[in-house]
Amino acid sequence: MMTMIRQKLLQKLKIIGLFYKNVVSYNLIFTAICVPCYRLAGLEAILPMFWIKFFGFALVAYMFYAFKARSLYFYYNLGFSLKRLLAIAIIIEAASYLLLIRAGLYFLKT
Repeated sequence: MMTMIRQKLLQKLKIIGLFYKNVVSYNLIFTAICVPCYRLAGLEAILPMFWIKFFGFALVAYMFYAFKARSLYFYYNLGFSLKRLLAIAIIIEAASYLLLIRAGLYFLKT
C-alpha cells in the first residue's frame, strides 16, 4: 500500500519536473538578468528583480501555451491542468527567487 502511494507520488513529481524543465530552460534568461542587477545594486534591486522575474515567467508561460499547446495534452491526459502546472512552477520559481536573494545577501556580506 505504501509503495503504491510512493510510486504515484514519484510519478507526479516526474511529470512536474518534466514540465518545469521545459519552462525553466527559458526562464533562466530572466534569472541571469537578475543576478548581476542584484550584485551591482544590492538590496535596492529586490523589487525590480521581482518584477523582472514575474513578467519573465508570465512571458515564458504565455509562450509555452502559445507555441507548445499540443504538448499540454500530454499533461491533461495525466490529470494535470495548466493552472495546476503553472501554480507549481510559480511556487518553485518563488523558492528559487528567495534562495537567490539569500545567496546574494550572503555574498554581499563577504
